[in-house]
Amino acid sequence: MASRVRTHSRRTPSGGKTRVQQHTRTGRPRKGLVSPRHAWGLFKRARRASKRKKTALAVTLGVLGVGELLSWLLLDTAGFLLMTFAALATLGAAAALTATGRE
Repeated sequence: MASRVRTHSRRTPSGGKTRVQQHTRTGRPRKGLVSPRHAWGLFKRARRASKRKKTALAVTLGVLGVGELLSWLLLDTAGFLLMTFAALATLGAAAALTATGRE
Protein backbone atom coordinates (compact mmCIF):
# COMPACT_ATOMS: atom_id res chain seq x y z
CA MET A 1 0.00 0.00 0.00
CA ALA A 2 1.29 3.45 -0.82
CA SER A 3 2.21 5.83 1.93
CA ARG A 4 -0.57 8.10 3.11
CA VAL A 5 1.77 10.74 4.52
CA ARG A 6 3.10 13.59 2.40
CA THR A 7 5.85 15.89 3.67
CA HIS A 8 6.18 19.46 2.43
CA SER A 9 7.36 22.90 3.56
CA ARG A 10 5.09 25.61 4.88
CA ARG A 11 5.66 29.24 5.81
CA THR A 12 5.22 30.11 9.45
CA PRO A 13 3.49 33.33 10.55
CA SER A 14 6.88 34.78 11.48
CA GLY A 15 8.14 34.27 7.91
CA GLY A 16 10.29 31.17 8.43
CA LYS A 17 9.85 27.74 6.96
CA THR A 18 8.84 24.51 8.66
CA ARG A 19 8.38 20.94 7.46
CA VAL A 20 4.91 19.51 7.93
CA GLN A 21 3.30 16.14 7.25
CA GLN A 22 -0.08 15.89 5.62
CA HIS A 23 -2.08 12.69 5.97
CA THR A 24 -4.25 11.92 2.97
CA ARG A 25 -7.67 10.37 3.30
CA THR A 26 -7.52 8.44 0.08
CA GLY A 27 -8.00 4.75 0.52
CA ARG A 28 -9.97 1.82 -0.67
CA PRO A 29 -13.68 2.66 -0.77
CA ARG A 30 -15.92 0.49 1.38
CA LYS A 31 -18.17 -1.88 -0.48
CA GLY A 32 -20.97 -2.04 2.05
CA LEU A 33 -22.18 -0.91 5.43
CA VAL A 34 -19.93 -3.25 7.40
CA SER A 35 -16.79 -5.15 6.45
CA PRO A 36 -14.59 -7.88 7.88
CA ARG A 37 -11.57 -5.72 7.13
CA HIS A 38 -12.77 -3.03 9.53
CA ALA A 39 -13.66 -5.68 12.12
CA TRP A 40 -10.12 -7.04 11.87
CA GLY A 41 -8.76 -3.54 12.44
CA LEU A 42 -10.91 -3.25 15.58
CA PHE A 43 -9.54 -6.59 16.82
CA LYS A 44 -5.97 -5.39 16.28
CA ARG A 45 -6.68 -2.15 18.17
CA ALA A 46 -8.27 -4.17 21.00
CA ARG A 47 -5.15 -6.33 21.26
CA ARG A 48 -2.88 -3.27 21.43
CA ALA A 49 -5.12 -1.74 24.11
CA SER A 50 -5.00 -4.98 26.08
CA LYS A 51 -1.20 -4.99 25.99
CA ARG A 52 -1.21 -1.40 27.34
CA LYS A 53 -3.44 -2.54 30.24
CA LYS A 54 -6.42 -0.54 28.99
CA THR A 55 -8.97 -3.22 29.73
CA ALA A 56 -12.17 -1.20 29.22
CA LEU A 57 -11.03 0.05 25.82
CA ALA A 58 -9.90 -3.45 24.81
CA VAL A 59 -13.25 -4.99 25.78
CA THR A 60 -15.20 -2.24 24.02
CA LEU A 61 -13.22 -2.58 20.79
CA GLY A 62 -13.44 -6.37 20.95
CA VAL A 63 -17.22 -6.28 21.37
CA LEU A 64 -17.54 -3.79 18.50
CA GLY A 65 -15.35 -6.01 16.31
CA VAL A 66 -17.44 -9.11 17.07
CA GLY A 67 -20.65 -7.16 16.43
CA GLU A 68 -19.41 -5.86 13.12
CA LEU A 69 -18.20 -9.29 12.01
CA LEU A 70 -21.50 -10.94 12.97
CA SER A 71 -23.56 -8.23 11.25
CA TRP A 72 -21.45 -8.61 8.11
CA LEU A 73 -22.03 -12.37 8.15
CA LEU A 74 -25.76 -11.86 8.67
CA LEU A 75 -26.10 -9.31 5.88
CA ASP A 76 -23.91 -11.30 3.50
CA THR A 77 -25.89 -14.48 4.16
CA ALA A 78 -29.23 -12.68 3.82
CA GLY A 79 -28.17 -11.20 0.48
CA PHE A 80 -27.04 -14.60 -0.78
CA LEU A 81 -30.30 -16.23 0.29
CA LEU A 82 -32.40 -13.49 -1.31
CA MET A 83 -30.51 -13.86 -4.60
CA THR A 84 -30.96 -17.64 -4.47
CA PHE A 85 -34.71 -17.36 -3.82
CA ALA A 86 -35.09 -14.81 -6.62
CA ALA A 87 -33.30 -17.11 -9.07
CA LEU A 88 -35.44 -20.09 -8.02
CA ALA A 89 -38.64 -18.02 -8.33
CA THR A 90 -37.63 -16.90 -11.81
CA LEU A 91 -36.87 -20.46 -12.86
CA GLY A 92 -40.17 -21.64 -11.37
CA ALA A 93 -42.10 -18.95 -13.21
CA ALA A 94 -40.36 -19.84 -16.47
CA ALA A 95 -41.16 -23.54 -15.95
CA ALA A 96 -44.80 -22.74 -15.17
CA LEU A 97 -45.14 -20.60 -18.31
CA THR A 98 -43.54 -23.32 -20.40
CA ALA A 99 -45.82 -26.03 -18.94
CA THR A 100 -49.00 -24.03 -19.51
CA GLY A 101 -48.01 -22.94 -23.00
CA ARG A 102 -48.65 -19.27 -22.33
CA GLU A 103 -46.34 -16.44 -23.21
